[in-house]
Amino acid sequence: MSGSPPELPIVVLDALMPTAQRLVLNRRGSMVWEVESHRGHYAGKVGYPIEATADWSAQPWTALAPAREGAVLLRLGLVDLAYGEWERGTWNFQPWHEGPNLYQLWEPCRRPGSSITPHTSVALGCVEALAELHAKGWAHGDVQPAHFMFLGERREMCDVGREVRGRWGVRSDSSEAHWMQSDFFASPWAWISRFALSAEWGASWSCLPPCGPRRKVLARWTGA
Repeated sequence: MSGSPPELPIVVLDALMPTAQRLVLNRRGSMVWEVESHRGHYAGKVGYPIEATADWSAQPWTALAPAREGAVLLRLGLVDLAYGEWERGTWNFQPWHEGPNLYQLWEPCRRPGSSITPHTSVALGCVEALAELHAKGWAHGDVQPAHFMFLGERREMCDVGREVRGRWGVRSDSSEAHWMQSDFFASPWAWISRFALSAEWGASWSCLPPCGPRRKVLARWTGA
């Protein structure tokens, strides 16, 4: 992005006519805005390509993620949204959800010397949200603590732009750098394993090597 302050695309401004707006996030090819308008309270998501540097290659797919998410949300039954293109990529707006995510909720557990342990009931709520998504025939392409939202009594998954329709065994085109790789695993058990590793990340910020330590984490969160 240029050195000028980021702005919502004109097409989003025209659709929502904000009375107030706040940039919440601008990183890794994605901007998220909180927008108040006479129409309602919305999240505006704007994608742009990540340019190549000496440390990483270009990532053009980030520009397409908001429109992909908008299309998926429509298929999942959400109607109060829109998506489209702007000069550098795509955008969507959808209802704003107020509440912490799993990573924020378990922040006290990660403090040095903390004796606070994560509640398994919280993890169960996340598993139920993931299972509900699977029951609708969709798989989430980026299972991680920040994508489990706690909205009062409800648990929902967000950032669904990397979801894939269909059965187990397909692959994502995203390129996650952390240990929750971009593969879509070949069985429901593998998704349980993936969530267990995600829960460990949220509770302790552990980034784990492949074999033995992972088995201990899976036992901790699944009893296996």
